[in-house]
Amino acid sequence: MRLSEDGESLWVLSRDARALIQVMVDQFQTGARIKLPGAPEDFDLSAVLAVVSLPAEGSMVIAELRRGQVEQVVATGPDPGTVRFHAEGRKALCGNRGNRTLTIYDVRRGRIVAHLPVAVTPENFCYKASNDGVM
Repeated sequence: MRLSEDGESLWVLSRDARALIQVMVDQFQTGARIKLPGAPEDFDLSAVLAVVSLPAEGSMVIAELRRGQVEQVVATGPDPGTVRFHAEGRKALCGNRGNRTLTIYDVRRGRIVAHLPVAVTPENFCYKASNDGVM
């Protein structure tokens, strides 16, 4: 569960329903329901987008929050887990546990920038306070 950037809604990830579901904070009623093409594990929000990992599919999805729909499905690598937006939502990061890589995806250009090998299983992401570095 994550609070939207504007604080007006909570977004809840449901594995059973295979959906990302909006709950309006002021009314405590459901809003948008984004149907996902697989069982999700993790997600993150930017101002207008969501990124969701789908481990069984070896992919992540980029979803548009206002329209409530999946925009892109991106093949990342085996067993993707943790996903986070970086650089004010311009990049999506995905930790692939199956081959210990970090996929960096350029959201605006719609393409993978790199699959970086890492020495440990990429499960926790830490950012510098200046927001100019990743780990």
